[in-house]
Amino acid sequence: MASNACLKFAWLICFGLAIGGALGTRKELRLVDSISKVGLQAPSPTPSTANAASSNDREAVHNLLKTLCKQPGINCYDLMTSFTGKNCCLNSSSVEVFLDHEPQSTATKNMVHLAQMIRRGTITKYDYNNDEENMEHYGQTTPPAYNMSSIPNSLPLFLSYGGLDELSDVTDVKHLLDSLKSHDGDQLTTQYVKNYAHADFVMAVNAKQVVYNPLMDFFKLQ
Repeated sequence: MASNACLKFAWLICFGLAIGGALGTRKELRLVDSISKVGLQAPSPTPSTANAASSNDREAVHNLLKTLCKQPGINCYDLMTSFTGKNCCLNSSSVEVFLDHEPQSTATKNMVHLAQMIRRGTITKYDYNNDEENMEHYGQTTPPAYNMSSIPNSLPLFLSYGGLDELSDVTDVKHLLDSLKSHDGDQLTTQYVKNYAHADFVMAVNAKQVVYNPLMDFFKLQ
């Protein structure tokens, strides 16, 4: 489950927090010139209300989950629920895949960056907490904001989100939709899956029918 992944082709498919880095600043908007459509799956551009737990020690957490899941009476779905929300449509083999690949490791700087945004209720680039360092990296003393409203109004967008997602929750997605109010109405397609949580978008047994068939239909439209 790659919660911060983008696939960059003529189409751009983003999952989770990647939307900000992909589209949200003036520098990254140059990418728009090389793409024709964008699909946003469980987007979380404003992690101010995130309820999920995170860890950068993949091996330790992986081993802990493996041990816990072997204990009588332990339901691994409940462990996943604590940070993805209550997934509706996973099977036992999906949980095994999860335990083999999650949580994924990441740099400490990434975790500090995420913590900055959650605590401040902002969505900006990394704050070095030093005017000189920020100036060196950004040309200004404060980190620039990821401004979703700067996405071109004519860029076709497909946005899909789940009602039970704890990582990309409904409140945050509504903030994103509010920032896209000026987007051309016929260029913005939204899909709300009431019973989906975060992992369902990747591993649900019906994800192809529920999410990816409509997404591919969107991409194939002229």
